[in-house]
This record gives sequence, structure tokens and C-alpha cells, in this order.
Amino acid sequence: MNQRRLPWLTAVLLGLSALASAQDRVKPEGSGKPMLADVIDIAPWGHIGPEGQPVGVYVSLFKRLSDLSACPLEQRLTPIPRAVTEVTRNVAQATIMLDRADLNAGAVEVGEVTRLQIEVWLPNGSKLRSLDDLVGKTVGVLRGPTYHEAFDRDPRIKKIPVTSPINQLEMLSKGRLDAAIGVRENFISAMGSASLRFETFASPIVLEQRKVKLWVSPSMRDTPCAVRLAKALTEVRRNGEVDKMLRDIISYSPGESLKAK
Repeated sequence: MNQRRLPWLTAVLLGLSALASAQDRVKPEGSGKPMLADVIDIAPWGHIGPEGQPVGVYVSLFKRLSDLSACPLEQRLTPIPRAVTEVTRNVAQATIMLDRADLNAGAVEVGEVTRLQIEVWLPNGSKLRSLDDLVGKTVGVLRGPTYHEAFDRDPRIKKIPVTSPINQLEMLSKGRLDAAIGVRENFISAMGSASLRFETFASPIVLEQRKVKLWVSPSMRDTPCAVRLAKALTEVRRNGEVDKMLRDIISYSPGESLKAK
């Protein structure tokens, strides 16, 4: 080979190598597959649809972020504790859920998605009106989420693990719980699925609004996809797409009887 061409050929090879290295950082290490996005397995955020595929608000949002960022994201329904573990350990590359200290410490925050209302739902006729009224009462809680610091840390409240918002509301309606804590949209979605009526429940105790965030795994830090996902998230928030997803998914609208007093 002509030795005068060697420097040019070397430069080309080094450039291709750098490009391949940058592309590899966008994907899971050693894999040509799309990045894995863990979607929490709680309706209306993530659940199995009529055709056997994941559907829900966060599934739709991940699809939109994938399109806008040109970073392929494969959605997988996952329990909350597992999603936290797998994103912080680089098994999955992204997740969306309520703000959590363990994810803030072990993963990379991309940005705020929205804010959701935390409420305590009560059976019809209940006289409970504040967090203090829950002392000594039995409250149904989901496994995994943390909803309200004062509630979570109060040992005087009897917290009973329940598998889903539907179970929470069914147990409330049957008198097996004094209250249930969770996200308002969880309960509204569950009520529609279980064919329950608003009249079955008293006005909820409204606690606070909590941030929902998008995180990526530590291996995604400073990668091109992390930057593009942040820009895509900013865009869908700015143009109102996230709010529209919430309105479209949750079609069972609250009535006057459930407005906080």
C-alpha cells in the first residue's frame, strides 16, 4: 500500500471508531437493542391493553419521547421496587414515577414530567378529615410508592399493603379499610375499571401535589440520548402533550361529591 495514504486511512479509521463509541453509549452496554424503559405496572400509567401490549400514560409518553429524541425506547411493565433497582443498576435505562430519594441518589434525573395530587380516599359516611384523624386507623397502601412523608413515618397509622388501586377501593367499599392513600388519577381510573360510583366514597383528604420525574441510568449520564430526552421532555411539557395524555386516558371524570371540602 502507498505509505503516503496511511495517515489519511488512519484518520478515517479513528473517526469511525469514535462514532461507533458514541453510538454504543446510547444503547445498553454491549447490545444493539433499543434502550429499556421500565414503566410502573399501575393503571393508568402502565397496564396490559386489550391486545396484550403495554398501554397507559407513561407508555404513550415514552413512545413520544422516543420519537422526538430519536432514541429507541422499549417499554416494559415493572413493579415499582424493581424499576428503582434496575435503573440505578443499569439493567434498564429509563423510568418515570413519583419523585423518590433513592432514584435521585442512584440515577440521573432528566426532568419533571408533571405533578400529581396525593389524596386519602374514604368510605361513604366517614368522619375523617385530616392526617391526624388517621391515627389508629387501618389505611391501604400500595407496595413500593412513597406518597407523603408525614404519613409514611407515622407508626401510629396502621398501614396495610394492598396490590392495586382497584383492591384499595374495593376493600374501602366493603368496610375492610378505614382509608386508602394514593394518587387521585389512580383512584379515578380504578373506580371506572371496577364499575364503582363516586357516591360510594366520601370527600377525600387532600394532602399535597408530588412531582413526577423522568430518570435515566447512571450509564446514560452525559450521553447524547440523555441530552435529547431532556429536550424532548421539555417540548412535550411546553406544548401541553402531557396534560392531554392525562385527559385522554382518564375518561371517568370526578363529580361534585368528590371535591375536597
